[in-house]
Amino acid sequence: MLRHRRDQAPSALPCRTLLILVSVLLPLALFLVAPAVQAEDKAQNELSLVTFEEVWSTIHTSYYDADFGGLDWEAIGEKYRPDASKATNAAELRPILNAMLKELGESHFGVIPSSEDLEEQALIGQAEIEVDSETPPADENDRSDDEKAPSGSYSGIHLRMLGPDVLISRVMPDSPAAKAGLRAGQRVSRIGKLDVETFLAKSASMASKSFSKDYFVLSVLGELIGEPNKGDSLVITVVDPRGRQQPKTVRYRPIQYPGKMSAAMANMGSMPIRYEDKQLPLPHGDVLYLGFNIFLPDVMSQLRTSINERSDDVIGLIVDLRGNPGGIGLMASGLAGLLTEKQYSLGQMTMRSGKINFVAFPQQNAFLGPIAVLVDAMSASTSEIFAAGLQEAGRARVFGRPTMGAALPSFIRKLPNGDRLQHAIADMRTTKGRRVEGRGVIPDKKIPLQPNKLFAGQDPVLDKAMQWLQRQTNVNTP
Repeated sequence: MLRHRRDQAPSALPCRTLLILVSVLLPLALFLVAPAVQAEDKAQNELSLVTFEEVWSTIHTSYYDADFGGLDWEAIGEKYRPDASKATNAAELRPILNAMLKELGESHFGVIPSSEDLEEQALIGQAEIEVDSETPPADENDRSDDEKAPSGSYSGIHLRMLGPDVLISRVMPDSPAAKAGLRAGQRVSRIGKLDVETFLAKSASMASKSFSKDYFVLSVLGELIGEPNKGDSLVITVVDPRGRQQPKTVRYRPIQYPGKMSAAMANMGSMPIRYEDKQLPLPHGDVLYLGFNIFLPDVMSQLRTSINERSDDVIGLIVDLRGNPGGIGLMASGLAGLLTEKQYSLGQMTMRSGKINFVAFPQQNAFLGPIAVLVDAMSASTSEIFAAGLQEAGRARVFGRPTMGAALPSFIRKLPNGDRLQHAIADMRTTKGRRVEGRGVIPDKKIPLQPNKLFAGQDPVLDKAMQWLQRQTNVNTP
């Protein structure tokens, strides 16, 4: 008779019995799981192939050159299709698609992950962030009128890349960010739970090389600085460019945009409009400063009024396109026509369906004095067409940093697997045949971002433009 030891549970099975059960049950479990795994892999393979076909066919029907510059697009598709059909997820398929698009030798053709994917991968640390003493009080009775107003997405912060860092390049007056004590020149290290350095590392490895890194990164971060959860305050950590350079955390609450909104257009919803019109003094007259954030019809009417109704004291003009991503392309011709007495071309755009000439037609009461155009790495599309056209015609001098190099009209469409395809549908060249796409507009006077000067409230780009305009309007000035 078999007796159990006192330290052995009566229900315990002998070791040999357990081994037999495992040897029987484990293969059975694997047999049952294998078909499910194989079915899932097959579904993913099919999704990858569907995504590949959509990318290939989109380029096939929309690329501006029907002859593909001598490339055999059919053969290129056959080259990459087998590998695409084996991809089991978006991360495996993405480099295959980007390798195929790279065969075009063009900028702004690429597949990029959704910004949400990158945000999630860069989120670190779930603990609450301590807020320093400079943070506005959370007591509802102590809140400002803005903080009591309905929440929205407007913070008043403008961000720019400087090497490996993300800087605040401008804080709009009376904005939530300004009232919280944020200042231009500060480096952003954290937005809520998102560590900026981690996010930059992720975006560098995952974003398409053909996509403007500055635009991609700042678009994602720009959304975050204006999107608190459920209308709550947003926490941002910054580092001053001088002094102790210790991180400090500030809390603010984005509000609804207080300015004008554009009229909704066909494939574009209502957009916030920022338009600045002011006169800056010089010893012998004034400079008319015009700054705006987008080329839309609502802005064109304001530009026309500002220029036509300018003061007699105006002897120079500044058009500030820093951060302006473009808009309606032909508005570049319309604005240029307000600044010339002679007809000239800003360039030509070639599409599969034909060509569009950007011509500046002289308009009544045009401004004919010296013009300075201000640009940076976030100036794109129509801003580049305007700046390059006036620069090449000798009608303006350009100041700032090289532009984005995204002058072509392009679309970003969501793919079946959740990634996004960016593809251009035209080619743009200046009158002299110079291509802006992928190169950008190179300023006549390059002026880098200078955190210390920004922190001190200075605008080095505007200052250099004013100095040049003074020399143009006073022959006695050295």
